[in-house]
Amino acid sequence: MKQIRTHYDNLQVKENASDEVIRGAYRYLSQKWHPDKNPGNQQEAERILKIINDAYAVLSDPAKRREHDACIARQNSDSKNKPDETSPNDRAKIHSINWWSLIFGTAIICLCISGIFYVPNKGVVVFPLIYGLFLLKDSNFFHASALNLRSKPGASNMQPDQFEYAGFWSRVGAGIIDLILLLVVTVPLLIAFYGKNYFSEQNTLMIAGPADLFINYVLPAVCTILFWWHKQATPGKMVISARIVDAKTGSNLTVGQAIGRYFAYFVATLPLGIGLLWIAFDARKQGWHDKLAGTVVIRPRHRGPDPVRFGD
Repeated sequence: MKQIRTHYDNLQVKENASDEVIRGAYRYLSQKWHPDKNPGNQQEAERILKIINDAYAVLSDPAKRREHDACIARQNSDSKNKPDETSPNDRAKIHSINWWSLIFGTAIICLCISGIFYVPNKGVVVFPLIYGLFLLKDSNFFHASALNLRSKPGASNMQPDQFEYAGFWSRVGAGIIDLILLLVVTVPLLIAFYGKNYFSEQNTLMIAGPADLFINYVLPAVCTILFWWHKQATPGKMVISARIVDAKTGSNLTVGQAIGRYFAYFVATLPLGIGLLWIAFDARKQGWHDKLAGTVVIRPRHRGPDPVRFGD
């Protein structure tokens, strides 16, 4: 069934969105598409900004909004009986990602690249490398990512009063879970490449070699950023039902935000971890890495006194 585009879609909010959410979405989108901030594409920015202004003019006026809601209800009623050309199973196949294939494929490719530096006969890494590439292809990651990039909303459809900020200790617990999972993967790989002496006091090298670089730095970074982007959480945060979202709109992270947040961790940890401890005292439970990347960590509201608020 073809989706009817409404003013709610143009502001990228739900039809039952509160006035606060609508104002926050309008502020974010109007700033994003202001012609002065799009010098290379001013004509398109002006067109989109006009759509945003028209949408806000209707949704910010109670009488016009009621009229708009009634129009949507009539249109939905007229189109309700039209069959959907895409079956639910087909939609699930299009959007689903095989995470095991993605993780194992990435790991095999990293190991093959590392093995090039150690294996005398370079040809032996060709077939595992091809297998890793096939796993990556079968994971459906690139196709689903392209669909997500085209369809992922720029603003949140969530109601802020349904969520609370994830606190310091719950995030510490999530971090411990992530660390254990990371060690389960990386320690056997490091032993396979360097032996148990890698963990002895005799090893004073910060990076023992190319394999060490991939296993300890590249692989964790890639996996973390992928989890943040596609799942809005690492496995540890999934356990506590927490999500990482844009602080202004509540939307999913962009790739740039995920990458920036990862490297901002180094800024947060350098001054004796003060940037991480900041979470315990900040009103929105943001660490320095959250503030630099413009993100907040939220979870379904249970007992927290402060509901989530998006916007400046």
